[in-house]
Amino acid sequence: INSYLDAAMLNYNSFKEKISKKHYLFNEIDHHIEQCKNAKIAMENPVNIKVSNMGSIINSVSPDYSPVLSIDESSIYFTSRRVRKDSSNYYIKDISDGEHYEDIYVSNNYDGAWSEPELLGINTEGHEATVNISADGQTLFIYKDDNGDGNIYISKLEGEEWSTPIKLGSDINLTSRETHAHVSPDGDFLYFVSDRKGGFGGQDIYVCKKLPTGDWSKAQNIGNIVNTPYDEDGVFIHPDGKSMYFSSKGHNSIGGYDIFYSLLDDAGNWSKPINMGYPVNTTDDDVFFVTSADGKRGYYSSFKETGYGEKDIYKISLEDADAKPVTLLTGFIKVRGMSETPDNAQVVVTNNENGELVGIFKPRKKDGKFSIILAPGNDYHIIYSA
Repeated sequence: INSYLDAAMLNYNSFKEKISKKHYLFNEIDHHIEQCKNAKIAMENPVNIKVSNMGSIINSVSPDYSPVLSIDESSIYFTSRRVRKDSSNYYIKDISDGEHYEDIYVSNNYDGAWSEPELLGINTEGHEATVNISADGQTLFIYKDDNGDGNIYISKLEGEEWSTPIKLGSDINLTSRETHAHVSPDGDFLYFVSDRKGGFGGQDIYVCKKLPTGDWSKAQNIGNIVNTPYDEDGVFIHPDGKSMYFSSKGHNSIGGYDIFYSLLDDAGNWSKPINMGYPVNTTDDDVFFVTSADGKRGYYSSFKETGYGEKDIYKISLEDADAKPVTLLTGFIKVRGMSETPDNAQVVVTNNENGELVGIFKPRKKDGKFSIILAPGNDYHIIYSA
């Protein structure tokens, strides 16, 4: 973890000579040595990035992590273990680590400045953690520990409030542990992480297709091009619907979880994953990475000596990244004489080619802001109403 890679390899080899093949760590040693070799190559060829802390408005002295952002980067939802503003959780701590239970917060960017984070009303006295948000900003994916079972829930945005979280059904939440999920921009495919039996080892990424009934199909493992004998986690589907970011301890990881991306071809197959490189990835765990619509910025959490607390949220500018081909329609709905956006304000988008409804989008109540991802190259009809 401290990047003493030659010393690490020397000790791994020394350890291997002292144990038998029956030792429970024997089969892991070669993988750790391989990670050290990968790290040496990666550190000699760093990628061009700029990392900046999101600042003291977002981050606190407590752990802050797992950021998810609205498509236009104007709202950030994240998990924090800080003391609530009203101190209602001051004496309530998880006995396993002495920290406060996880809560979900939101901060909005108004006129270039982040607002003070607000506690979401869906939090309880137990763990609630951010997982992902849908491209239309209307569905929040949440992880609940459920006494060690680990399940994925969804909450829907109703006006300014989030609905009571509902546990995802079908073949998604089993007695195994499900840790992460994201839905494709068109809402047709749900990708999630599970350690259920029958996978390639550890946690794997699975996918369900939306059926005509609105239910999710049986889960399918997305295959061993992406999944490895080691753990995968933190799946994120980019708004272009063709780029998947995820974390893995396998492939050519340089230590712990590394962030990778894979591209979907026309035949529906995911490409061999590519490591995001050093210093995006480090010799420690790098996980829960999301990108902007144009793919030029990333957001993630990390522990750094210069941070405000145990874990902070950071923004990465990917200086050499190619911009993703997506169309982002964004704007404001203002109603003369009203300080807030009315509840019935909406943007309805249909495809002129086939008449199909693309979606009904709700603007943000406080300032009327809306953001919509559209597939490029099509002709659309857009109705703004209130």
